[in-house]
Amino acid sequence: MQQPKIIAQASADIMPLYQHFGFRDWLEEPSIEETAALLATARDVVAACDGRQMIVSCGQSESLVRVICQFWDQRPPLSNELWQGVQDFRLACPSGEVFIDQPTMLAVDLSRYHKLEPGVVNVRMMWRGRRDPRESVAPNQLGSVTEIYNLQLW
Repeated sequence: MQQPKIIAQASADIMPLYQHFGFRDWLEEPSIEETAALLATARDVVAACDGRQMIVSCGQSESLVRVICQFWDQRPPLSNELWQGVQDFRLACPSGEVFIDQPTMLAVDLSRYHKLEPGVVNVRMMWRGRRDPRESVAPNQLGSVTEIYNLQLW
Protein backbone atom coordinates (compact mmCIF):
# COMPACT_ATOMS: atom_id res chain seq x y z
CA MET A 1 0.00 0.00 0.00
CA GLN A 2 1.26 3.46 -0.90
CA GLN A 3 2.18 5.89 1.89
CA PRO A 4 -0.08 8.96 2.30
CA LYS A 5 1.36 12.15 0.79
CA ILE A 6 0.62 15.84 1.17
CA ILE A 7 -0.60 17.18 -2.18
CA ALA A 8 -0.62 20.84 -1.13
CA GLN A 9 -0.36 22.96 2.00
CA ALA A 10 -1.40 26.49 2.91
CA SER A 11 -0.93 28.55 6.04
CA ALA A 12 -2.66 31.74 7.16
CA ASP A 13 -2.28 33.88 10.26
CA ILE A 14 -5.71 35.24 11.10
CA MET A 15 -7.19 37.42 13.83
CA PRO A 16 -10.11 35.42 15.26
CA LEU A 17 -12.47 38.28 16.05
CA TYR A 18 -15.36 37.00 18.17
CA GLN A 19 -13.08 34.09 19.19
CA HIS A 20 -13.82 31.79 16.26
CA PHE A 21 -13.36 31.05 12.60
CA GLY A 22 -15.24 28.84 10.18
CA PHE A 23 -14.25 26.42 7.47
CA ARG A 24 -16.52 25.43 4.58
CA ASP A 25 -17.12 25.08 0.86
CA TRP A 26 -17.92 28.21 -1.16
CA LEU A 27 -21.30 26.78 -2.20
CA GLU A 28 -22.50 26.19 1.36
CA GLU A 29 -24.46 29.11 2.83
CA PRO A 30 -25.54 28.21 6.35
CA SER A 31 -28.00 30.49 8.10
CA ILE A 32 -27.05 32.75 10.99
CA GLU A 33 -29.07 30.49 13.30
CA GLU A 34 -27.23 27.36 12.13
CA THR A 35 -23.87 29.04 12.65
CA ALA A 36 -24.85 30.34 16.11
CA ALA A 37 -25.97 26.87 17.23
CA LEU A 38 -22.75 25.31 15.97
CA LEU A 39 -20.67 28.01 17.67
CA ALA A 40 -22.40 27.30 21.00
CA THR A 41 -21.36 23.64 20.68
CA ALA A 42 -17.83 24.50 19.54
CA ARG A 43 -17.23 26.65 22.62
CA ASP A 44 -17.59 23.51 24.75
CA VAL A 45 -15.50 21.15 22.59
CA VAL A 46 -13.13 23.47 20.56
CA ALA A 47 -14.65 22.59 17.15
CA ALA A 48 -18.02 21.45 15.87
CA CYS A 49 -19.30 20.46 12.44
CA ASP A 50 -22.83 19.96 11.13
CA GLY A 51 -21.70 18.43 7.83
CA ARG A 52 -21.98 21.77 5.99
CA GLN A 53 -19.58 23.95 7.97
CA MET A 54 -17.02 23.58 10.70
CA ILE A 55 -16.67 26.20 13.44
CA VAL A 56 -13.51 26.44 15.55
CA SER A 57 -13.68 28.24 18.88
CA CYS A 58 -10.37 29.96 19.62
CA GLY A 59 -9.01 30.70 23.08
CA GLN A 60 -8.76 34.44 22.41
CA SER A 61 -9.38 37.21 19.93
CA GLU A 62 -6.53 39.63 20.68
CA SER A 63 -3.70 37.72 18.98
CA LEU A 64 -3.14 36.00 15.70
CA VAL A 65 -3.82 32.29 15.29
CA ARG A 66 -2.17 30.20 12.60
CA VAL A 67 -4.36 27.94 10.49
CA ILE A 68 -2.50 25.32 8.50
CA CYS A 69 -4.45 23.46 5.85
CA GLN A 70 -2.93 20.27 4.44
CA PHE A 71 -4.46 18.50 1.44
CA TRP A 72 -3.62 14.76 1.49
CA ASP A 73 -4.08 12.06 -1.15
CA GLN A 74 -5.50 9.68 1.51
CA ARG A 75 -5.99 9.45 5.27
CA PRO A 76 -2.80 10.82 6.86
CA PRO A 77 -1.09 9.12 9.77
CA LEU A 78 -1.55 10.69 13.18
CA SER A 79 1.16 13.24 13.77
CA ASN A 80 3.88 12.61 16.36
CA GLU A 81 3.91 16.33 17.16
CA LEU A 82 2.47 17.32 20.51
CA TRP A 83 -1.09 18.50 19.99
CA GLN A 84 -3.54 19.47 22.72
CA GLY A 85 -6.36 17.73 20.92
CA VAL A 86 -7.58 16.06 17.75
CA GLN A 87 -11.08 15.95 16.26
CA ASP A 88 -12.31 14.29 13.04
CA PHE A 89 -15.20 15.51 10.88
CA ARG A 90 -16.85 14.92 7.51
CA LEU A 91 -17.77 18.02 5.54
CA ALA A 92 -19.88 18.50 2.40
CA CYS A 93 -17.78 19.98 -0.36
CA PRO A 94 -20.03 20.37 -3.44
CA SER A 95 -17.66 22.63 -5.38
CA GLY A 96 -14.36 21.22 -4.13
CA GLU A 97 -13.29 24.75 -3.16
CA VAL A 98 -12.93 25.53 0.54
CA PHE A 99 -12.12 28.65 2.54
CA ILE A 100 -11.48 29.94 6.05
CA ASP A 101 -14.39 32.13 7.06
CA GLN A 102 -13.53 34.99 9.43
CA PRO A 103 -16.32 37.11 10.90
CA THR A 104 -16.02 40.72 9.70
CA MET A 105 -12.75 39.92 7.84
CA LEU A 106 -11.93 38.76 4.32
CA ALA A 107 -12.20 35.03 3.71
CA VAL A 108 -9.02 33.05 3.07
CA ASP A 109 -9.57 31.20 -0.21
CA LEU A 110 -7.76 27.86 -0.11
CA SER A 111 -8.78 26.75 -3.61
CA ARG A 112 -5.79 28.54 -5.10
CA TYR A 113 -3.60 25.95 -3.34
CA HIS A 114 -5.68 22.88 -4.17
CA LYS A 115 -9.16 22.04 -5.42
CA LEU A 116 -10.75 18.97 -3.84
CA GLU A 117 -12.92 16.45 -5.64
CA PRO A 118 -16.56 17.57 -5.15
CA GLY A 119 -18.39 15.43 -2.62
CA VAL A 120 -17.64 14.82 1.04
CA VAL A 121 -14.22 15.56 2.51
CA ASN A 122 -12.70 14.18 5.70
CA VAL A 123 -11.19 16.78 8.02
CA ARG A 124 -8.89 16.09 10.95
CA MET A 125 -8.33 19.15 13.11
CA MET A 126 -5.47 19.30 15.61
CA TRP A 127 -4.53 22.24 17.80
CA ARG A 128 -1.93 23.47 20.24
CA GLY A 129 -1.31 26.67 22.17
CA ARG A 130 -5.02 27.12 22.85
CA ARG A 131 -5.69 28.51 26.27
CA ASP A 132 -8.82 28.98 28.33
CA PRO A 133 -10.86 31.78 26.72
CA ARG A 134 -11.38 33.37 30.15
CA GLU A 135 -7.64 34.04 30.56
CA SER A 136 -6.26 37.33 29.33
CA VAL A 137 -3.33 37.55 26.94
CA ALA A 138 -0.04 38.85 28.30
CA PRO A 139 0.82 42.25 26.76
CA ASN A 140 4.02 40.85 25.22
CA GLN A 141 1.94 38.22 23.35
CA LEU A 142 -0.47 40.67 21.70
CA GLY A 143 -0.16 40.39 17.94
CA SER A 144 1.97 37.22 18.05
CA VAL A 145 0.83 33.74 17.08
CA THR A 146 -0.14 31.83 20.21
CA GLU A 147 -2.55 29.20 18.85
CA ILE A 148 -2.03 26.83 15.94
CA TYR A 149 -4.76 24.82 14.20
CA ASN A 150 -3.83 22.17 11.65
CA LEU A 151 -6.60 21.03 9.28
CA GLN A 152 -5.82 17.85 7.34
CA LEU A 153 -8.16 17.12 4.44
CA TRP A 154 -8.47 13.98 2.34
